[in-house]
Amino acid sequence: MSALTFELKGKPDQRLDLSPLIPAKLNDLKPKDIEALAIGTTRVKLSVGDAFKVKGNDAGLLRFVGTDGRCDKIGAGLTEGEIVVEGDAGAYLGDAMKGGKIEVKGGAGVLAGASMSGGSITITGDAGERACAAALSSSAGTRETMRAAAWSPARSCSNAASAAMPVLASGGAA
Repeated sequence: MSALTFELKGKPDQRLDLSPLIPAKLNDLKPKDIEALAIGTTRVKLSVGDAFKVKGNDAGLLRFVGTDGRCDKIGAGLTEGEIVVEGDAGAYLGDAMKGGKIEVKGGAGVLAGASMSGGSITITGDAGERACAAALSSSAGTRETMRAAAWSPARSCSNAASAAMPVLASGGAA
């Protein structure tokens, strides 16, 4: 089986809400049903098939290729599986994430890792404002401190006491 891959056809003319594209929501869908999912954020309707060339069949491993900062909410609500982004991610990367793994081979927009309680996010490029700010609480609800000094490539913060670069955020109990 090969990764279910979403290759951006061209620069989108609107922000895209990619939150429907997580393994738990795609596992039982046929390719034509995946391509029909709505991802537009304006009055102009836009589906996955309009914006992405879709190939592969393993919904447990998703790849986004050629994405840019207008591709929002990648991995939002992720509970299982793995997402690899070969490009940039927009706002709310991994929002409300409870499990799984996200790797971004580029930068990420504002609020990456917002409200995440489990899983891990790795960003090799720059991370936007307030990234992982809400991900720092442990399962007991206590707040830990950030483990890096400035937002720069490979920014790191975690609720684990010994977070290693380049992990951006790791939620849940350590």
